[in-house]
This record gives sequence, C-alpha cells and structure tokens, in this order.
Amino acid sequence: MARKDSIPVKARRISPRRCLQRAKDSFWVVFLTVLIWVYADLQFTDTLSENVELRLRLDPKGNLALLSPTTTALSFQIVRDLSFEVRGSRGSLDRLQGKLRELNKAVPYDLSRSHQPGDTEVNTAEALDKVLDLRKKGIEVVSASPGRIAIQVDRVILVNVPVEFDSAGAALDDETPPKLTPAEVAVRVGRRNWEAILADNPKPVLRTVQVDLQTAPTGKPYVGKADLIRTVGGVEVYPERREVAFEVLIKERTARQAIPVTVRVVCPPAWMEDGTLKQYVLKRQDPFEWSRSARVSGSQTDLEKLKGMSVDAYIVLTDDDKKPLGSWLNRPVIVRFPEGLQVRLEEELSVSFKLEKVPGP
Repeated sequence: MARKDSIPVKARRISPRRCLQRAKDSFWVVFLTVLIWVYADLQFTDTLSENVELRLRLDPKGNLALLSPTTTALSFQIVRDLSFEVRGSRGSLDRLQGKLRELNKAVPYDLSRSHQPGDTEVNTAEALDKVLDLRKKGIEVVSASPGRIAIQVDRVILVNVPVEFDSAGAALDDETPPKLTPAEVAVRVGRRNWEAILADNPKPVLRTVQVDLQTAPTGKPYVGKADLIRTVGGVEVYPERREVAFEVLIKERTARQAIPVTVRVVCPPAWMEDGTLKQYVLKRQDPFEWSRSARVSGSQTDLEKLKGMSVDAYIVLTDDDKKPLGSWLNRPVIVRFPEGLQVRLEEELSVSFKLEKVPGP
C-alpha cells in the first residue's frame, strides 16, 4: 500500500484589522448594555423610608444659642427623632442610604446661617434637602415627621459678674473680707436669660463652690483656689474661666450641732374673720416632720448661745391651699434664728399637708 503523505494546512493569521473590529463590536455591546441599565435606572423610580436623628446645631463659640424648652439653660444642639420618605431613582436612593450609614443616621443641620434671634421654627424637609443635597441628586422629599420643629434662638452676650466666696467649717474675720482674684469674671449668657436675672436681682453674683475651711489655720491668711458654679440666680451661664484664687483670714473654726425645731402655721389674717378656720382642718401627712431635729453650723460661741434660745420655724398658708386636691401639698419651712448669731441651717426643711373641709351639719 502506498503511503500518503499529509499535506500541511497553513494557519490563518489574525490581522490587526480583525482585532480592531472585534474590539469595536465588544465596545458597542458593553456601551449599549450600560446605556440600557442607566436608562432603566432613570426611568423607574422608587421610594425610601428612613428614621434619623436631626441635630440642630449652633457654634458654641458664636454669638447665638438655643434656649432649652424645659429649663433656662442655653444649649447649642437640639436633637429630634425624624422619620421621612423620599422618592428617586434606585441608584440615587442606594447612594443616599450609604451616606446615612456614614453619618450613623445622625444628620447635623447648622442654624447659624439660616436663623436669627427670636422665636422661629425649622422646616425639616428643607433641612434634609440642604444637608444631603437631595435635589441635586434627583431625590424628592415626599413627607417628613415632624414637619416643623419649634426653636428659640437667642443672642449670647458677655457680661462681667462679681464673684462671691462661699465657705464652711470656719468663721471669717469680719474686718478682713475674702480677697478674690479676679474679683469679677466674664460670663456668656443669653440676652433673655440675663434680663430675667436682672429682673429678679439687680446685683447678681457668681458664687464659688463651698470651700471647707475646717482644717485651715486660724489667725493668719489662708490662700487657695475655688471652682466657680456655672449658675447665676438659678440660670446656667458659661464663665470664661473655671476657677478663682482666694485669700481669707479665719477667725475661728465652726462646729455643727442638732437643735429641736417645731414647725408652726401662719395663715392669712382674713381667715380669722371669714370663718375659714372653722371650715377647714389641717391634716399632716407625717407628724414627725413638724417636730424634728435640724443640723445647724456656726462658731462654737454662737452655737453655745443658741442652746438657750428658741428658733422660729413656720410655713405660710394661702387661699390656694383651700382648693380640693387628691395629693398632699409640700411647703418649705422658713427658719429664723435670733439676731446677732452667725449660724445657718445645713439642710432644707419641708412639710407635707392638706386642708380638708369640715363636713357641714
């Protein structure tokens, strides 16, 4: 049998033109696919519901502050829970969710550029739009709850307030008042709060924390530092410094002792004439409160004198106490010591009572 030799087949070479054509074909396939997905993302909208913390903020170093709705304190941030619903493309909503995750769902809103002193309110939908740039991203706020948040923006002023030294455990020399450095401290306070402070006390002071002088030497100057209390007349303020230096001269150390206190009742004089005392009877919730021991402090000499003197303690009744109530009334006890004694009460006393009408015949 004759052998047949195989005939080699020449391989076809891939030309550069063919490679370029295939690349062009692949590019248009990918381009059209992406274009279809982008078009679908733009055309088909979706909604998203989220819950976040809206933090209304002001710069603590600026000249504006927020008035707290429950106290007289200034605040520079108010946090409110906010739920909202937005509408937009799926891609934009996904990016919004990613942004909220970065913020840990706490959305800060700076009020300094959009709000001025006075009672006002914040539109929560507008706040979300400004902080998150929703319109630029093609997202529309459908609803927000609450829709508006009432706020009070006040102007912060800087005033100098005299400092008053507070101490315990020793009686200071009457002829040598405490020397404080500085004697006045600048405090930042809201204008409304400052007006309220002046209306209650035309000469307000900034007190130090109570310094215990029980172990301080007597008869010679004693120096130290005392922290400042951040309130004036019960209103919170922001002192420019944390403490002051003091120098005092101690006359003698003070002592403490317990004294008996019996609380009496003072009623309006008209009650003796209109028959009120015959129509009502005073009920005491705890009889022990009306006769007890109270702790007082002062110099040893004055405490010795107090042992032989009586202390006047009483509460004052008013016409409002005659109104029928289901609960007990609580009234602070007014305590007056004899004149000339430098002693003070170390605890606040109060009693609970109510006036019950005597059944008629």
